[in-house]
Amino acid sequence: MRSSAASQGSFQPVDLLIFSAALGLYWATLSPGALPADAGEFQLVAAELGIAHPPGYPLYTMLGRVFVLLMPWNPARAVNLFSAVSTALMVTLSGRAARRLGGGLPGTVIAALLAGLAASVWVTAGQASIRPLTGLFVALCIERLAAYRHTRSEGALFGFGLAGGLGLTHHPSVAFSGLFFAVYLLLIDPALLREPRRWPPLVGGLALGFLPWLYLPLRGADAVLAPAGISTWTGFWDHVLARGFAGDAFAFTSPTALWDRLLIWVNILRNQWHALMLPLFGVAGVLTARRDPPTTLMLAGGAVLHSVLTMTYRAPQTVEYLIPAYVLLAILAGVSCGEHRLRPVWAVALAVAALAAGIRHAPGIRQVAADSSTSDYVTAVLDQAPPRGVVLAPWHWATPLWALQHSADLRTDVEVIYVFPEGSEPLAETWARRIAASEQPVVTTGYYPGAFDPFALSPLPVEPFPAWGMDPSGGMDALNEPLGKAVTLLGIDAPESIEAGGWVDVRAAWRVHEPAAGFVHLTLPDGTVLTADDRPLLPGDYVITRHVLGVPLTTPPEASFLAGAYTPEAALLNEEGQPRTFVGRAAVSPTTYQPGEGILLADGIVLADVDLPETLTPGAEVIVDLTFTAHRALFTDRVIKVDIIGADWLASSDHIPAGGAIPTLKWLPGWVIHDRHRITIPPDVQTAGARAELVIYDHFNNQVYPVLEPSLAEQGRAVPLGEWP
Repeated sequence: MRSSAASQGSFQPVDLLIFSAALGLYWATLSPGALPADAGEFQLVAAELGIAHPPGYPLYTMLGRVFVLLMPWNPARAVNLFSAVSTALMVTLSGRAARRLGGGLPGTVIAALLAGLAASVWVTAGQASIRPLTGLFVALCIERLAAYRHTRSEGALFGFGLAGGLGLTHHPSVAFSGLFFAVYLLLIDPALLREPRRWPPLVGGLALGFLPWLYLPLRGADAVLAPAGISTWTGFWDHVLARGFAGDAFAFTSPTALWDRLLIWVNILRNQWHALMLPLFGVAGVLTARRDPPTTLMLAGGAVLHSVLTMTYRAPQTVEYLIPAYVLLAILAGVSCGEHRLRPVWAVALAVAALAAGIRHAPGIRQVAADSSTSDYVTAVLDQAPPRGVVLAPWHWATPLWALQHSADLRTDVEVIYVFPEGSEPLAETWARRIAASEQPVVTTGYYPGAFDPFALSPLPVEPFPAWGMDPSGGMDALNEPLGKAVTLLGIDAPESIEAGGWVDVRAAWRVHEPAAGFVHLTLPDGTVLTADDRPLLPGDYVITRHVLGVPLTTPPEASFLAGAYTPEAALLNEEGQPRTFVGRAAVSPTTYQPGEGILLADGIVLADVDLPETLTPGAEVIVDLTFTAHRALFTDRVIKVDIIGADWLASSDHIPAGGAIPTLKWLPGWVIHDRHRITIPPDVQTAGARAELVIYDHFNNQVYPVLEPSLAEQGRAVPLGEWP
């Protein structure tokens, strides 16, 4: 029996086939270059041998540097390729572990398919991310434990210890499933605990796994992004233990919060594969438990513990934090394909479910792979920055800006400053203080109306995301159209091609002599207004406004842009006596969205369902449940705000979808996202006549985005959800 299992675990051609297929798939969907937020940071530190945010990721940084040396002409893509190779190895080891644990050849294939085609695994396989390496070490630990179970070799024990040590130094979350790995080791070899002479391979491998930590103090505080004190004893431990994030652990532990997080966890798993996979994983656990309880405990217990600790952690990208749990569940499903009379039917059912998930995700992941918006945007921002200027940016944009400066030696005269929350000071005030304190010309990638008004910032000609600066006149089509005596329309920057079901930015330049309001309309060729956006105009020699216009689904193949201005008393007429001036024409491409699926909101977000409470009670908490879908891959971070509005009161809930666990910039086509808002009605108010509304706004610049459903767009930018008469 032992020799048969061992032969099942030895190298087989299917392992090479799985690795090659996985790497080929991930290469085909590899992101082309620079990426935002943490991905941009990882591209930067790998290229420059820097030090990433806690816990530092030293092994990832050094291995990423190897890939950069192999592809020096495109360092950002090289680090993306590192993720592809890591994920392909993780997928291969997942299949190999399932085979060694008794799943046979069918289990090998099933585990590899489920691990490799999970949505977030596939996405991160094409992007700079530390998650694939975390999943790789989890899979390697299981594979080495399976090998030790059947061979009792010191090499397998050493390999398990080394994989565990490297995993822990890479990311401490490996300890969650690691607790069950240790239990499994003692269950399959109870004598190990009583025989210290057999410990050296395990302890030695574990100790060697901690060597990458030496990189941090050796590189020291001079490394890119390194924190001060990293070479000191206290600074080192603060960093590798991520003590600064301690307050985020167990952030959701009340009974109400735990219930909501459980629902979010189910929502995430359904989106990773298919709704049918949840009961299939349950059946897999039962089938495996009947034959091999220790293996079931290790895999199911590890997945549950990792999920519980991850779901109670306050993090913006929980869908990716759960990758080790996806790996454990995939291996469990593979092991369940071991010898039993339902094996053929069971394996086919799992294979069909896995392949159906892959087919479902493929169009969206191709969209992700083709996206170059980050590179386009940060290049445009640096190009527009004045000589020796300052660019203020949130983490989302600061990291790719730094990465591009270092890797391409682009605009190194410009200082990029990361603006972060500082204590109890409102973030808008922090940004405003940074602008006021700068002695150099400023470009900002964030915008806070009101707080920024004193600085006369105007939108810059950058795409596809906005930025603001002091001298934004470039890229305008000159018009010099007088509008009465109060305003002159100096120029316009409108696109020549737009997409139905999307939204578009238009910049307008004005000379304002008297207070007024300027507008831009998107219209049919006959002048019928499709969408409009107005902005206040305060007197100034050169005033730039940014107008965000929705492009309704019903927009014909050609549309026009008209602009004008008005005062409270009357419209301001142009020289032809008309209240609007033709400023551009755009070709309209059709949308991929199918009407009837729900209410189309900004940027491909569809409101599919609303569940409101029947009554409102003063002082009580009410639940508003929203269901969203995506008709295309999203690349922007949106915030969902729900207001319940009474005659003289307002109660709100304002957060990234699913309590921050499923941000919009991770959505793929076909995903269904349940977004729960708990709202407390103020005490001592009259609840009669209240209504509920929804708005979507940008996480970084607070821009409220238009509703694209024609019947609702006429009513403004808030979507009516319902009312209480």
